[in-house]
Amino acid sequence: MNTTYADEDKLYRFISYKQLLDIIVNGRFTFVKYKLFDDPWEGFFHKAFFKIDEFNSYNVLGENRPFIMCFTERKDSDAMWRIYSQQSSGVQISTTVSKLKRLVSDVTGFDCYLRNVIYDDEIMNEDFFIKNYPTSSMKEKIVKCLFHKRKAFDHEQEARLVLYSQSDRDEDIYHVYADPNEIIEKIFLDPRIDKKAEDLHIMALSRLGFKNVVAKSPLYNFRRIWYKIGERL
Repeated sequence: MNTTYADEDKLYRFISYKQLLDIIVNGRFTFVKYKLFDDPWEGFFHKAFFKIDEFNSYNVLGENRPFIMCFTERKDSDAMWRIYSQQSSGVQISTTVSKLKRLVSDVTGFDCYLRNVIYDDEIMNEDFFIKNYPTSSMKEKIVKCLFHKRKAFDHEQEARLVLYSQSDRDEDIYHVYADPNEIIEKIFLDPRIDKKAEDLHIMALSRLGFKNVVAKSPLYNFRRIWYKIGERL
């Protein structure tokens, strides 16, 4: 795996409870093509045309090769819960870089990359690659564009695990199978769910075979503080 992270670094992923059950029951981890994402600027490099002269231009092939799984470096984020856990039905899974290396260790026919996303509105400028990657090869440019997004998304503080196929693939989704207990370190439930729902989820996931920590996110936990002051306010 080509990565900018250390093995012990932790990463987090927000998914629906339905997606979680697919992982726990079937051991199936899902990578998707960027065309399934909402942002039309995903894969901007593959969608661009490159002008040679007044009469000649070309575009880059390869948009059917990358499959992506998104993570975040942020452990606690109110925005991420509200975006990815509507009706309080989502969960956050935590893992480490070493566990993700284990996840893709047996995958063949792909180059694997795990890097942080760079947020930069310059990707919308015509001279972006000339200014930022003047000496990079075409393959390097194709890969690097997968780790650039506009600043409007910088709240995500995203890290991406990318499987880049060595040939075009027609399917939009690619599955990697592994024991979830070896890949997922912890499962956090939505911080807004009540105690009854929390207990039911913990019991259900345990019965389905998940052996690691399952708990409600502590994001909204509150304790009253007694502030020390020198005199009465």
